[in-house]
Amino acid sequence: MAGENVNGKATASLVCGIVSVVFMWMGWGALVAVATGVVGLVLGIGANKVQKDSKATAGIVLSIIGLVLGAIMFIGCTLCLGLLAAAGKEVQNGYNSGELQDSLNNITDSFDNLKNFLEK
Repeated sequence: MAGENVNGKATASLVCGIVSVVFMWMGWGALVAVATGVVGLVLGIGANKVQKDSKATAGIVLSIIGLVLGAIMFIGCTLCLGLLAAAGKEVQNGYNSGELQDSLNNITDSFDNLKNFLEK
């Protein structure tokens, strides 16, 4: 009976590790990767304490990879979102103050000048 429980924990650890590695690449799915990585790590360590099993070891390794890289991906996505929000605010402020429109007018004038020069 104990062997079946260990085998089930080892299999669950492996599945959680695989899910963790898959979801770490999916932006905000990195939260799922972190959660399943923690669960897979706990199950794999519990299974390995009772009986050494290659599935449990693989689950531990995949869970650690998914957990660490998922956390890095989540932090990266959060930073990117913050940078995009800051950049959007700057564009909005520039547009509201007329600086963006002035820049676009200067570009248009430059193209008009180039067109007039080429027509001569």
